[in-house]
Amino acid sequence: MDTNKQIGYSGQNYAKEFLRKEGLKFVEANYTIQGGELDLIFLDGNEYVFVEVKSRKQSTLTRESLISFSQKKSLINTAKIWLMKKGLYEVDWRIDLVLIVR
Repeated sequence: MDTNKQIGYSGQNYAKEFLRKEGLKFVEANYTIQGGELDLIFLDGNEYVFVEVKSRKQSTLTRESLISFSQKKSLINTAKIWLMKKGLYEVDWRIDLVLIVR
């Protein structure tokens, strides 16, 4: 596994454990469809949480440099497809971004 994948994988595991400790219920990881991926999916009470995890080595990052407009669209579309495939049409949901700086 190359270094970037290792950093991403360990960041995702760290985020998963952190969110579990915060009381969120883990549902699924690495949901992938053509044109999109959801890193982590949780349930926070009655609200589904789709988590995008970004792991970086530097701390001088701006919000704009972390996620592009097209990535935002992809996350939203992929989340909607996941919900539809699960038959969850009338539920609350959100997308969270977790940044891990090493």
